[in-house]
Amino acid sequence: MVRGESLDPRSILVRMPNWLGDAVMATVVPSALKARFPGARLTVLGRPAHENLLRGLPSLDAFLGLEKRKGVRAIWRQGRRLKSMGFDVGVVLPNSLSSAALFFFARIPHRIGYDLNHRGLLLTRKIRPAMVNHRRVPTPMSEYYKELLTLLGVEPKARRPELVVVPEEEAELEEYLAVRPLPAGDGPLVLLNPGASFGPSKMWRGDAFAAVGDRLQAEIGARIVVLAGPGETGLAREISGAMKRPHLGLFPEVLGLGGLKALVKRSDLLITTDTGPRHLAVAFDRPVVVLMGSTDPRYTHAHLEKTTVIRKEVSCSPCHLKVCPIDHRCMEEITPAEVVESARKHLDL
Repeated sequence: MVRGESLDPRSILVRMPNWLGDAVMATVVPSALKARFPGARLTVLGRPAHENLLRGLPSLDAFLGLEKRKGVRAIWRQGRRLKSMGFDVGVVLPNSLSSAALFFFARIPHRIGYDLNHRGLLLTRKIRPAMVNHRRVPTPMSEYYKELLTLLGVEPKARRPELVVVPEEEAELEEYLAVRPLPAGDGPLVLLNPGASFGPSKMWRGDAFAAVGDRLQAEIGARIVVLAGPGETGLAREISGAMKRPHLGLFPEVLGLGGLKALVKRSDLLITTDTGPRHLAVAFDRPVVVLMGSTDPRYTHAHLEKTTVIRKEVSCSPCHLKVCPIDHRCMEEITPAEVVESARKHLDL
């Protein structure tokens, strides 16, 4: 195979990443593929929960959900089902062995992916990422995903992640807010997103989030909403309980992903840890203040026109550990005052 050799596919299957933020950043791939092959049917395969995330994208013709069962037999069964659908090109975005094995069992003729994790023999078109000392050089994930498309003769042009809010999702948000109305007033709508399903190493203190919310409400009349994702209601309750000013906490019933997209799209600012909703805001071109500690900023260093990343240069970061084994200094050194200052700059106040 010659790098950049072009095909004329009739049906393309893209295996999307599992993490919410990565899946948003990966939307550049179906967008670029549809632009290059407008006559091809384009299907994405991903976590069932991400069907709502990707709903409405003009580049997608269909969504398929991954089986929840794991193991070789489950991969083989889903692979055989995919085989019957007649895909002629498969793009594997995750680096896992299992994702490449699935497309191999599906007998997709052209299987494109990174040659990592001992899966090179399962791919027909592959490249190695830049490596130093057997470790991948951190690059923005949106660029990392697009680089694979050169194997199909698709130029990796500058594209932003994109999402769409469909009318049903606006209705979902309105139904939710009918029971839990937004704070009164005409001040900017500011969302506080404290959670990080990756692990506590990404999290900031609940009392610090509360201090930021109280100051923005008191100083500029901001309408504060405390977000909570699945499994994050405890932290959201902690923040809400520590706040002294009027606000809305999105719990105990968590807002669904479709409604969350609609809320982020209409917000004036998102203040968040380095987690999935950050990328929703980028896709909707909304301002974001990101509190980053344990993760390497180079993986997300793209499309930062309306993003401020607050990060402390400490000797142990980035560690990418889920739990800090020492004093969590990378996040503890971030102060509410500097977060408020960054927020006000984005709000021009």
